[in-house]
Amino acid sequence: MKIVVVSDSHGNKQAINNIFSSYTFDYFVFLGDGISDLGTYAYLPNVYIVKGNCDFFDNYPTEICLDFDGVHIFATHGHKYGAKHTLGLLTSRAVEQNASIVLYGHTHIFEDTFLDGIRLINPGSLGRSRDKNSSFVLLEINNGEVVVKHINL
Repeated sequence: MKIVVVSDSHGNKQAINNIFSSYTFDYFVFLGDGISDLGTYAYLPNVYIVKGNCDFFDNYPTEICLDFDGVHIFATHGHKYGAKHTLGLLTSRAVEQNASIVLYGHTHIFEDTFLDGIRLINPGSLGRSRDKNSSFVLLEINNGEVVVKHINL
């Protein structure tokens, strides 16, 4: 199973279009800040969306839990959990949700790390990247095994 994880597009609609036209995936998870960039893709049944701190008028939730091939994932933008300063609150919330993985954005920097047994993954940013390249993540989940591919555009 392949899952594209995107965050912080901030107006980069072209990057969203490029991902949908150039990559094969089963699910698409958008972690906020640029929901309007999704256009009609937002209405596809395999697209999951959480609201970020810049998505003022969107009525999406600020967090969701997802299950893919036996892997329980907590997804949020990260601003309500202080993601720019600590990953501890995200980790605690993941434990509360019985999740083994956290998907989050907000920092505009790619991250794939473990804290207290929880894997925390930030795909970076499609717009306004703080680590040089616009990027996203392709998660491959097979029989509970997770492989993270960081893709620079």
